[in-house]
Amino acid sequence: MGGVSGSWIGVGRKARQRPRQDDWGFAAVDALVALTLLSMTIGLSLVGAQTAQRAAATAQEARRAASLLRALMDDAPAGLAERQGSDAAFAWRYAATPLTDQGAAPPLRLCRRIAEAASLKDGRRYRLETLAPCPVQGAG
Repeated sequence: MGGVSGSWIGVGRKARQRPRQDDWGFAAVDALVALTLLSMTIGLSLVGAQTAQRAAATAQEARRAASLLRALMDDAPAGLAERQGSDAAFAWRYAATPLTDQGAAPPLRLCRRIAEAASLKDGRRYRLETLAPCPVQGAG
């Protein structure tokens, strides 16, 4: 007669079979696999969170640099000039120089306006460049 190996524990409907001693090794392997998967999931989640935090910091730095460069362009004097300085996060430079390839003395001269900033934290560089009318030197 075929039967179930192992012994029965309990009485009535709540009776359950005690696992065989041979099956206990499978439970330990299952637990180790579950712990391995859980630790890998947590590890990858932490790496993803660090990457997202770095990306957010880089985006915030880029926004701050863009604001600084626009302010440099807006507050610059109307003529040819060069200024430089630094603040808590950036070293910056502004320059306005006349274009040299304008041909024979046009009625309106153009200047190249350049604002540059370099992050003091990681050295990342930002640049804003435009053309604008500038006063003619020596007129009058």
